[in-house]
Amino acid sequence: MMVLASLALLLTACGPDSGGFSGGGEEDQVTDLEAARARVLDDITPVLRDLGTTLPARLRFSSGSYDACKSDFSGATAVTYAVNGRLDLTGAGPASLDAVRAAFDGAGFEVGAEDDGVNVVATKGDTRASVSTLEGEPALLFSAKDVGCYEVGGDKARGYGADKDPITLD
Repeated sequence: MMVLASLALLLTACGPDSGGFSGGGEEDQVTDLEAARARVLDDITPVLRDLGTTLPARLRFSSGSYDACKSDFSGATAVTYAVNGRLDLTGAGPASLDAVRAAFDGAGFEVGAEDDGVNVVATKGDTRASVSTLEGEPALLFSAKDVGCYEVGGDKARGYGADKDPITLD
């Protein structure tokens, strides 16, 4: 009888509504995912705005997505947020990676050592971002993502879709 009571207590304590797994229950994870999306966009937008003014460039497109970071046989159970897009240069000359580094620095990012002359990678808290030159075209490709993995549950994880045009620079 004591074993059954202990088992019942254990199952109750670790159930999905208890918040006893992976940093909180599914609703807390949804809230954290929404906050991560907002933070990623808040982190990368000033970088893009600075590049738009400095180079000059215009935002051609941006696209966000909720990428699976854990799954089971039925599909995704946990997701993270990522955004990417393209800046088209409107001035003469190639894109300046020095301007990219300065824009990251001005927005509080730490530029990584893996800078290879084509890509600049930087981090700010839990946001990891990169800007790359596009060979043969006066453009820059950018991406930013949250490093977290949010266990929102299978139904919700599979319900997240594309986040069309999440960034505006107007």
